Amino acid sequence: MGVWQLFFAVFFPSTLLAIEIRIGVLSSRDEFELDFFRLAHEGPQVLLALDDFGFIHENMSFVYRKYGCEAIRGFDSIMRLKEVDNIDVIIGGLCSAVCISAGPPLRYWNVPFFPASCSDPALGDKEQFPTLARFYGWKSFVIFSEDNYICDYGARDIDEKLTEGNITLAEWIRAPPILSDAKIVEYLLRLRQRGPSEFCRMMTTDDYLYIYYSLLTSDFIVEPWKSRTPGVPATKEEIIVRKRAFRVFRSVSGCIAMHWVLLK
Repeated sequence: MGVWQLFFAVFFPSTLLAIEIRIGVLSSRDEFELDFFRLAHEGPQVLLALDDFGFIHENMSFVYRKYGCEAIRGFDSIMRLKEVDNIDVIIGGLCSAVCISAGPPLRYWNVPFFPASCSDPALGDKEQFPTLARFYGWKSFVIFSEDNYICDYGARDIDEKLTEGNITLAEWIRAPPILSDAKIVEYLLRLRQRGPSEFCRMMTTDDYLYIYYSLLTSDFIVEPWKSRTPGVPATKEEIIVRKRAFRVFRSVSGCIAMHWVLLK
C-alpha cells in the first residue's frame, strides 16, 4: 500500500486529513533532529520539497534510524524501519551498499524508497528496484577549485565522471590559495555568466547542487551556516537567514582534495 498511499498524499494533499503517513529517515548520525536544513545537508531533499509545498501535516510522522552509510547496520536499520516502526516511506541510505541490499525487501513490501546519495548504476534497474526513485537531471556544471596539484586530482576526476554522463563542463576556475576581494568578484561574475539561473536565485533553490569536499572533517561540514570568525558568534537571526543559502549544500569528507563544485 505504501506507493499508493504516498501518491495520494502528494497529489491529493487533502487526503492527509484521513491518512497517516509514517516516514522513515535513515541518517548517518547517532542523533538527528527534525531540522529541514540539517536533513538536506545529509541528503533527503524530499523532506525539503514536502515542506516547501505544504505537505508536512500533523498526520505525517517521522521515524529516525542511523547507519545510513554502513552496509550491514544500514540494511538492518531499514529492515527495522519497516518491521518494527511500520513506516510507509523511506528517505535516506547514504551509500550504495545500503541502497542495493535494501532494494529487494523494499520491492517485496512495495515501500517507496528515496535514497539520499546512492549513485551505483545498478540502482537504475527498475525491475530490481521498482520502488526506488532517483532523479538528477544535470545538464552542465562548473568547477571552482584551488590551483595546486593535489586539488587538481579530485577536480579532474569530477570532470571525467560527469562528462562520461554527457554533462557539460561550462566553466572551470582554478584559483590561487589567497584571493583579494576584487578577484573573488571577478570569479563570481565569470560563474554567473556560465550559470545565471543559480546566481539570480541567490543559490538557494533545488534546481542545482552545491558540493563541498575536503580531506578532513570540520565544524563547517556539519553546520556551514555558523560564523567562523573567532569571537564573533552569529546571531540567531543571522543563522536563520544563512541556512537558506545551504539548502542545496552537500559535503563529503575524507577525500584527497578540497573543492567547490556548482552543478546546474
